[in-house]
Amino acid sequence: MSANAGTGPVLSGGGRVIFFSIDDSRDDVADYVLRALSSLRGHAAHLVAIVRRGATKEARVRLSERVDHIVTSREHGLRAHHDALLRHADLVAGCHELVLLDDGWYGPMTTFDDVFRAADSRDWDAWSLTDRRDRIDGTPVDEFTKLDEDTFTTPTSSWLAFRRPVLDSPAWQGFWAEVPRLERRSGHPSPEVLALTTGLTEAGFAVQTLYPERDYPSANPGLFNSRLLIEAGCPVVSRDVFVGYPPFFDQNAVIGRAIAQSMGRAGYPTELLWRDLARTLPPKTLNANAGMLEVLPEVARGTIVPDRPVLAVVHVPTLTGLDDVLRRIPTISGRVDVVATLAEREFEAPVRESWARIHPNGAVRLETRLALRRTGPNVVSAFAECSDLIGSGRYELIVAVHTGVPQLEFRNAERYFRRHQLECLLSSPGYLANVFALFDAEPGLGLVFPPTPHIGMSTLGEGWAGARARAERIADGLNIRVPFDWASPLAPLGGMWIGRPEALLTLATHRWPPGDAESDAAHVRLLAYAAGEQGFHCRTVVTGEQGALSHVSLEYKLDFMAMPLYGYPAGAIAALHVIGPVGDGSLRDLVRLMMRVRFPRVLRVLSAPRKIARRVRHVLRSAGRRAA
Repeated sequence: MSANAGTGPVLSGGGRVIFFSIDDSRDDVADYVLRALSSLRGHAAHLVAIVRRGATKEARVRLSERVDHIVTSREHGLRAHHDALLRHADLVAGCHELVLLDDGWYGPMTTFDDVFRAADSRDWDAWSLTDRRDRIDGTPVDEFTKLDEDTFTTPTSSWLAFRRPVLDSPAWQGFWAEVPRLERRSGHPSPEVLALTTGLTEAGFAVQTLYPERDYPSANPGLFNSRLLIEAGCPVVSRDVFVGYPPFFDQNAVIGRAIAQSMGRAGYPTELLWRDLARTLPPKTLNANAGMLEVLPEVARGTIVPDRPVLAVVHVPTLTGLDDVLRRIPTISGRVDVVATLAEREFEAPVRESWARIHPNGAVRLETRLALRRTGPNVVSAFAECSDLIGSGRYELIVAVHTGVPQLEFRNAERYFRRHQLECLLSSPGYLANVFALFDAEPGLGLVFPPTPHIGMSTLGEGWAGARARAERIADGLNIRVPFDWASPLAPLGGMWIGRPEALLTLATHRWPPGDAESDAAHVRLLAYAAGEQGFHCRTVVTGEQGALSHVSLEYKLDFMAMPLYGYPAGAIAALHVIGPVGDGSLRDLVRLMMRVRFPRVLRVLSAPRKIARRVRHVLRSAGRRAA
């Protein structure tokens, strides 16, 4: 029990009781939840946490330091609160106000003092922080919903408060006697909350809102007007604004980066936000929703740290481009150790000759290590041949670059690939100082790398490159539970990056076999997931010139791809995925396309035997590999 237990406000009727439902997919308790509970502690005579049955012992210990009681439930939402009501009916019977909360928000910006003071000054039966307006016909909410008369409002399900007259009413008791199990549809209000508030309204009670939707320019301000709510003093921001579908937010101009900045200015420690999202959200979704691309100038914006310990790992799968890579090493400020890992023994002399020619004064020492048969354009060697350095604790940052290029059709594409990767990481001393400054400003930043290269390459939509299954198996073995991205991963597909050793240490515990191209491909695609598992987020970095080249190319390509489509990208993407692969446009491809769109059930029946045969073949191959 907290030392502050029972010291909350004593309102008429016995004080305030707060139930807080935690639906953590990891059976843990996030730091942002612990901060919220600590902030609520002074406003509750009794604070009760509701956790999943699988909640870890560590999670329960951390909670016990902040709450009075912990209730276990298999349910979530109001049904989880129902379990707490049954367990602690005595607390509810003696309270003045019951507040039902869940972990679907980040807050408070500073404290909850103003919110509870404002609510206590009003003679309300029930209240919430925000609400939303929806159409009766079930049409999803949009910017025009406020103009529609056939609508209703629902308070947010994450924050519901009820006072004594409601708690004593037959309507309240009737609802909880048998909580309805209703199907929730994406984008719609909670059906249980709607049923509860509708029943209370029909019984003559009014459910009020501190920040009602009628005061904002959208029908769902909690989703579309977070910054305005912060400015108005609302102490919380819905978690939904960071975890939703990026094309939907693009369509509605919901900018997660701007919301996070507003939260920071209002006093919220945004490192808690990023730590939670890094562990629970697919990295590419987080990167898109939070706008985590940094366009950095060539001139340092702050003070360069001269004594920062940095490890530079330069993998040499080919001697082509070696001078260009080694020539950029002086852009790294600090106390730099350089290790060159060599894919062939014969590279030793040329590498040392090139180093001596480019760095004749010997100010920075070069160490070489053999990484035989590692011929891919990546720096897997940092976690294999240099794993002792990664885990030594001697370095603050690691710079990983290489001399290789992927198999590309044109030599121009090879040259551009090298330029894109190296300029986005080691463009100039000032630019790299700005990259390092990102790590200084954000203790939770674990990894930066160039955006996905796409000029001269076919990477968009093919980012997993057949390595997803191998990556999933490795992630399972390393207990990396960050959700995988659906389309392409957020990854340094060019193989070059800068990161904190502690964010990536997990990967150094895995054996990366040399000469295994599939293993190398999986490794490159796992970096962001490994960092996320440790609570570190990633950012992509780009120079102004490279950003301009990339943007105009993407804009032109997307414009032409969108010509046969209609409406916003969110709808076009959905339509394209219903159509499925178009192949090369042959008659066979067109027939399969028509079957997928018009006769999907028939296609499933016809395809079943082939799927079974493929599954049997996969099982036999796996058994053969294990036997070997």
